[in-house]
Amino acid sequence: MTKVAVLRIWRPDGSLKVNLSKRLCRRLGSVVTGTVDGSIDHPGFALGHPRWQVLSTSGDMSQSYAPQVSVSGNTLSWAFEGGYEGTRSSCIIRYGVF
Repeated sequence: MTKVAVLRIWRPDGSLKVNLSKRLCRRLGSVVTGTVDGSIDHPGFALGHPRWQVLSTSGDMSQSYAPQVSVSGNTLSWAFEGGYEGTRSSCIIRYGVF
């Protein structure tokens, strides 16, 4: 017998709000951005639909901002749009695929 783990969250009215029974995530890795624009290549992006999560390394984003993240092909890129060097926040980007 195969055991399957799923997550389903229901609204108070009984309708389905979140259903992760069909789209479980596969974590591929993480990268620390520092305060400069950059990119990484990972062949795992070809295995599904990319997803990512940006986390601040300082814990306080009230005086700074995180980079914009995008994926094209096998390349994950991040860029700090506008602002000044001093307002950039080093972040951890966790990435994977659905």
